[in-house]
Amino acid sequence: DWFSRQQLVMLVLFINISLALMFFKLLT
Repeated sequence: DWFSRQQLVMLVLFINISLALMFFKLLT
């Protein structure tokens, strides 16, 4: 299903952004 696939992609992007923000906070 295209909708569930799109939701999965959005979830992965959200997790990646969250991890990037946490990593950035650790560096500063």
